[in-house]
Amino acid sequence: MTEKTLEQAIEIKHILDNLRKRKKELEDTRDLCFGNTREVRARTIYVEISENGCCKKSTIISPQAAKEALECELLDADEKLNKFLNALSELV
Repeated sequence: MTEKTLEQAIEIKHILDNLRKRKKELEDTRDLCFGNTREVRARTIYVEISENGCCKKSTIISPQAAKEALECELLDADEKLNKFLNALSELV
């Protein structure tokens, strides 16, 4: 493995670590949309739109809407993970 290849592998590993961390956060958040109906209904789920660190708008959404949005984000994270795993395997 050349020095350049090693640098690329380290960079991809860093990206993979960040993606795995992001995926875990999404899964943990999504899991709060499931469970005992009474408990889930007692939770308030917000969507916030921020720009330059300032909240422009926030609104309350249903657990089902949050779950669907999080599932979409998880699919995106999985696609990116697979892409970088393939890139890493091609280096070796």
